[in-house]
Amino acid sequence: MVQQNNLSVFEAKYHEGTYVAGAAAAMASKTKKLGFVASFPVPDNLSAANGFLLGAQSIDPDISCTTIFLNSWFDPSKEKEAASSLISQGCDVLCCMTDTVTTVQVAGERDVWSVGYASDMSQFGRDKQLTAYTLDWSKRYIQAVQDVLDNTWESATRWEGLSEGTVKMATFNSELSSDNVQKLQQIEQDIVSGTLSPFDGELQDQTGKVRVQADERLNDDEIKKINWFVKGMNGRLS
Repeated sequence: MVQQNNLSVFEAKYHEGTYVAGAAAAMASKTKKLGFVASFPVPDNLSAANGFLLGAQSIDPDISCTTIFLNSWFDPSKEKEAASSLISQGCDVLCCMTDTVTTVQVAGERDVWSVGYASDMSQFGRDKQLTAYTLDWSKRYIQAVQDVLDNTWESATRWEGLSEGTVKMATFNSELSSDNVQKLQQIEQDIVSGTLSPFDGELQDQTGKVRVQADERLNDDEIKKINWFVKGMNGRLS
């Protein structure tokens, strides 16, 4: 991306939130099959889907996930079809990264668990939303306005997650045990402190190729360019 003097960029580390949500999904799943509905196979969505599965595998290494791409930013009808298909395949926890609440609604209607995206979608999930990885841009907007008023605004690129409070986890469903909630909160704190990264190695891709060596982790630039699925993920990059 070419940085312009009159432009600042800020984006979220969605994968940090989906990693925590994935751990919650593994705690709730009975079938060991998760589903992920996303818009396009771009790095933001790929890292989020991978983070979801990796978080789940941190709890249960045998768990798998299937991702379906809508190839659209907004298509509730197609999203409903994708969510229903995943449930029919045995996925009993669905996570989404789309611009509608459709996946959460379908999951609630079919009595399976869901994870919301961007905002708390629990009101649409018939008490079946496990949590949501929400986004809070308020301090960025407020700071930008203040910087302009103070004549101190400068062009910058920011990529923020749990530690900055840009990504926040919604309340965990009361069906999760207190012990499990404590584990999830510890995972969240470990990411905040830097003790844990969703992309700590060893990591293999779908074909078994080692993408991240043991005792290594993907850096931010590598995560921003990710173009592969982790081992255990079903789905095509299209």
